[in-house]
Amino acid sequence: MKKFTKVLITMFAAMALLVASAGANPAYAKTVNGCKIKAHTKCEGDNLKKANLKKANLKHADLRGADLSDADLRGADLRGAHLGNANLSGANLKGAKLNNANLMGVDFGPPGNIAKFGGADFTHAILTSVDLSGLNLSGVKFDHASLDHTNLQGSNLTGASITYAQLDNSNLTNANLTSANLNQTAMSSANLEVGVTWTNATCPTGFPATGSPANC
Repeated sequence: MKKFTKVLITMFAAMALLVASAGANPAYAKTVNGCKIKAHTKCEGDNLKKANLKKANLKHADLRGADLSDADLRGADLRGAHLGNANLSGANLKGAKLNNANLMGVDFGPPGNIAKFGGADFTHAILTSVDLSGLNLSGVKFDHASLDHTNLQGSNLTGASITYAQLDNSNLTNANLTSANLNQTAMSSANLEVGVTWTNATCPTGFPATGSPANC
């Protein structure tokens, strides 16, 4: 009898642990306004405003035109996701993986409700013609990203990694590139004439910015 009781106790303990672990990260297995939060999900145009998607697995998800304003996407896996024309106003993207994601036409928010990017990874992402003006992009990874015709006017790119990227015809007026790494990045016809800060930056040539004030 004692042995049977011990077996029952062990079984109930195991079940309790499973329930607890399932509730620890509900973002992996839940539905928000009809959108199933999972890899390869199809939620084009869905309302995910203020959704808790922290560490959610949304790899290769179709989120075109979705409302993700004020959503918590910290640490979310959005690699290969299609976010074209999505609303990311005020969204928290700190530590999010956006490698190979398509972000053309994305709205990152107006002044006062701008998305947060700390530590986000946009390696190989498509950001062509996106408005990133005035954003705090310090420490963000844009390696191999497509940033042609992108508006980076007044943005803070301190310590950002922008190697082997495409910045042709982009607007970098008054951008802060302090300690940024732009090794082998294409910047043909980019607007670099006014107010760009190059202090301690690595130039597209691979050499450090020189002069006082520093310049590439």
